[in-house]
Amino acid sequence: MPTYSTSPLYNYLNVQIIINSNTNKYYFPDIPQLRDAKLQSISFYSNLILTRDYNNVPLMDNVGDLDYAYLTLYSGNKEAVQNLPLWKLCNVGNSGSVDGLFNLDNIVVDFSKSYISFPQNYTIVGAFPISAMFGIYYIK
Repeated sequence: MPTYSTSPLYNYLNVQIIINSNTNKYYFPDIPQLRDAKLQSISFYSNLILTRDYNNVPLMDNVGDLDYAYLTLYSGNKEAVQNLPLWKLCNVGNSGSVDGLFNLDNIVVDFSKSYISFPQNYTIVGAFPISAMFGIYYIK
C-alpha cells in the first residue's frame, strides 16, 4: 500500500514594503498571488539575515527600527492581527517563537488595508530607502 502525506503543500512568497520617507504607516503593495489565499504563516527578514533585498535596497535595521515597528493585518473589514511587534517575526534573536514564523491559522488577509507602523514622531534609522521584507507561506 503506498504511503503519502495528506498535508497541504504551502506556497512561499517574499513580499516587501519600501520605506521612502518618515511617516508612521507603510502599506503593503498589491500582491495578486495572495488575493483570496489562506495565509499559513509569516516571517520577517532584518539586516542581520540579509543585507539587501532582491532590488538591492538595504533591509530594515535590526537594532534600531525593528524595535519600534508593528504589523497590522486585516481580514475582511476587521483587524485580524493588531500591532504585532515585527521583532516577533524575525528568527534572529527572536524569543517570541522558535523558528521566527508567526502562525496565521489560514486566514485570508486583505493586503490593501494591511500595513506596518511606527509610533508618532519616530525617525527611521539610516538613509532611505529601506526595505521591510516578509516571507509568507500560503495556500491558494
